[in-house]
Amino acid sequence: MAEDAARRKSATQFSSENQPGNDGPAKFAGPSSALGDARGQAAAMIPGGASHTTLEKIGYLEDIANNPAQPETLRAEAAAGLERIEAGDPVHPIYQAIREADTTERERREAELHARAEAAVAHAKSIKKGKRTPPRPLPLVTDDGQPVRYPVRAFVQTWGELADWWAHYDADTLASELTDEQFENFLATTDGTVRFADALRAAREGTADRPRLRAL
Repeated sequence: MAEDAARRKSATQFSSENQPGNDGPAKFAGPSSALGDARGQAAAMIPGGASHTTLEKIGYLEDIANNPAQPETLRAEAAAGLERIEAGDPVHPIYQAIREADTTERERREAELHARAEAAVAHAKSIKKGKRTPPRPLPLVTDDGQPVRYPVRAFVQTWGELADWWAHYDADTLASELTDEQFENFLATTDGTVRFADALRAAREGTADRPRLRAL
């Protein structure tokens, strides 16, 4: 058809080889009376064939059936539809059903992707909102090497976190899994804690006695 169109176009152009006024009719037939869409002309050339719109619908079904990116169920439905068409069923109802299923599936995938994107953004915002700068660790010693005196608030927070800590451990498990160094560090800490507890108890008892002495 393209070659025929090129010949018809060449036959109508004025040139040294084509002088309609002197040579008479053109060597090729005049322009074809077949006008319109090339798809319609191609479909019309098939004896007893379907219209070009019907062929496009069949081509759409073939694309769905052969596209691995499509869901397997939709591909199977399209393949079954093509078999029914081969058996003589009308094309349009099958085409319409597959197209609606394709549209529904595409909208479902788009909605799912949109929901995932929104969830990801919300999660990122929640992490960013909840992220806080951790407090700076308290210094251990002063510039002259003496232990730093922490405020009472730090003492309350430390021992508040250690409330009933022993209830969460098993002595036999710790005895078998702690290294010697870890065990010795624990004993040193507990011994120092006991000594400090005795000093704190004595200090509180002495503070409690002072009002009574003044009263006496």
